[in-house]
Amino acid sequence: MRHKSYAQSDKMRDSPFVTPMTLLARKPLLLAFLLVLPLWIVLGNFIVAASAALLLAFLIAMCHALYTLKKSAGDKAKQTHHHDD
Repeated sequence: MRHKSYAQSDKMRDSPFVTPMTLLARKPLLLAFLLVLPLWIVLGNFIVAASAALLLAFLIAMCHALYTLKKSAGDKAKQTHHHDD
């Protein structure tokens, strides 16, 4: 039996509205890896750029997770209010 989070990720993967940015928001280490080079050029220091990239990537991932949780909670609330009396 598959875990519930795997089933939800399969549903999101099959959705036609999954964008590359959404996929990057789900993978913060990949996003941090992609952010390091531009930040290194801008900041001029690799250690500071790597730290900033990690912080920024995990912040983006956290915001995306909160958004999806809020959205799913709102959808569940709408479903419970739509019943016939």
